[in-house]
Amino acid sequence: MDKQAPETQDEMLSAGSSPEALFGALQHAQAALENCKKEAGERMVNVERRSIAATMRQLLPVYDALTAARGHTEGVSVGFQKGIEGIQSSFEHSLRALGCVRIETKDKLYDPKFHEVAEAVSQQDLPPWSIIEEVASGWIWKDSHEVIRPAKVRIAKQ
Repeated sequence: MDKQAPETQDEMLSAGSSPEALFGALQHAQAALENCKKEAGERMVNVERRSIAATMRQLLPVYDALTAARGHTEGVSVGFQKGIEGIQSSFEHSLRALGCVRIETKDKLYDPKFHEVAEAVSQQDLPPWSIIEEVASGWIWKDSHEVIRPAKVRIAKQ
């Protein structure tokens, strides 16, 4: 049967542990505590990111609707147009403050890591895989470039 390690100071002293051994055990315990703190911090960040990403996936259709509304403002007042632009701008600012960045699609080639093909269109004047149009915005984490939602795009095919 294995002998259990001493847990209290009295048990350690009565077991004949030297001050050097006690100091080594203390250093080991402090290192283990620091590792636990670090792991707990990393877990908290991961939980926070997953929560933000889940919330974003629910709210991004609203952002896409604002983008679509901006394209259909002909015949409405300038004040209404500016209101839509202001709401969308505030939305973007909030997303950036959370650490999110919009995926660029203008003048880019399709990249399966960041884009999802909504449609492939025969287009002779563009190189294959060129993005023609963004159908829905995509978002990534600013620091890691991990995709929260890929951009849905129309691409050129030959």
